[in-house]
Amino acid sequence: MKLNFVRHTILAAMCAALPMLFGCDRTEIVKPLKTNEEVAAERNGEGDGVPTTRINTGASREAKRPERRGRSTSDGRAARPAATRPAPPQEPVVEETSAAAVAKVITMADLQADAGSSDTEGGWNLNSNGMIYTMNIPMTAPIHAVMVESKGQEADGTWPMVELTLYNRDYQKYYYPMNKEYVTWPTYQEKLIRFDTPLPAGTYQMSFRFLNNETVATEGDRNVYFRKMVLYPKQALPEGE
Repeated sequence: MKLNFVRHTILAAMCAALPMLFGCDRTEIVKPLKTNEEVAAERNGEGDGVPTTRINTGASREAKRPERRGRSTSDGRAARPAATRPAPPQEPVVEETSAAAVAKVITMADLQADAGSSDTEGGWNLNSNGMIYTMNIPMTAPIHAVMVESKGQEADGTWPMVELTLYNRDYQKYYYPMNKEYVTWPTYQEKLIRFDTPLPAGTYQMSFRFLNNETVATEGDRNVYFRKMVLYPKQALPEGE
């Protein structure tokens, strides 16, 4: 140790006396680069410019970052509900009064049809499969009964088959006063059809269809005739009915 100390002392004296001769330079020794943490500490006045030893505490940088969380409704925004189909409006309970008890009379010759022609008795002759229809029948009171005035003409022993449909546009519901029934009378007759549960008030579509016109091999001419329909509220029902 002493020998090394003596050598270093002599070398330092010689460098001080003859620096260029012995290859010595008085330039300051370059310090190692500082870490980002050390530079930040110096700027904040937390250090004296002397590099400090970094201690590994075992915690990673990721642990210091704020935890990322998924979106939730806790920030005051409610979650969007799943899309659902709008349900048809519920049928209301209508209080029937005498003012609303007006029967609606519909003459078939005044309506639209996709087959046939008018007859000599004020009705409409469906001479092939088709229908008579209307799109707008307003009813301000529930319908307790419907009257159909019709007649039929058979062929090969089979009478015309018909279907009467009422569709409530307000509540999107179908009703079938006559569902594939046969018209078995050859002259105009009125048939009253009562409903156990009255049909709700609203705007109705009506169609009267002929379903079984004769085929090529049929002997005879099968037709149906439809002249009138009446929709009855409770207080407008015919007497004795």
